[in-house]
Amino acid sequence: RQRYRLAMRQFGGYSAEEARNQILDRFYIPKLPDSLSYVDMEGRKTEKSPGEKGKAMVQGALADYMAGRLVRLSLFWRYEAVDQAGEKVRHNRCLGLIRDQGVHMMFYQDDVITGVEYLVADVKEYMEAEGKKYRKATFLGRTVPGYLVHADLIRIRDSLDLLIPQMGQQAVSMGGFGEFSYEEEKLPEF
Repeated sequence: RQRYRLAMRQFGGYSAEEARNQILDRFYIPKLPDSLSYVDMEGRKTEKSPGEKGKAMVQGALADYMAGRLVRLSLFWRYEAVDQAGEKVRHNRCLGLIRDQGVHMMFYQDDVITGVEYLVADVKEYMEAEGKKYRKATFLGRTVPGYLVHADLIRIRDSLDLLIPQMGQQAVSMGGFGEFSYEEEKLPEF
């Protein structure tokens, strides 16, 4: 059922609302991350390498974040690309989720770019923001653009469903124009 709804989004042109994805559905993960790290609600940090048969571990970590049992979750993949000289080069990419007082941020980082791509909570608000004229929000004690802060997990879940199957590939499609906001400044490491 989840793969069918995912196919509706990926190939059928359906909106997230039409596909009716569920927050706690299992994730489709064709290539497991090479490692993951998370921080639980008590502040304990854990790092793991799922290995070949670690799909349940990765699915469990994603479900724990979606259910509110984790404060932060990062999934790390390595992939090969060909550089301009025709040589194979290994790169790293990361999908991250951060919770702060009931609101969320999702980011994507690839070591071929210097900054971070943040999932936009409201594309219309993001596209209409001009210069420094946009709604501000506080996240992890810092002032950030309000269009990066998600009040719920619906849009984050949809984006994860679309991005996770691409993580092992050489190129990742970040979706339509305005779906992600590129920021030079990074959130604090964890």
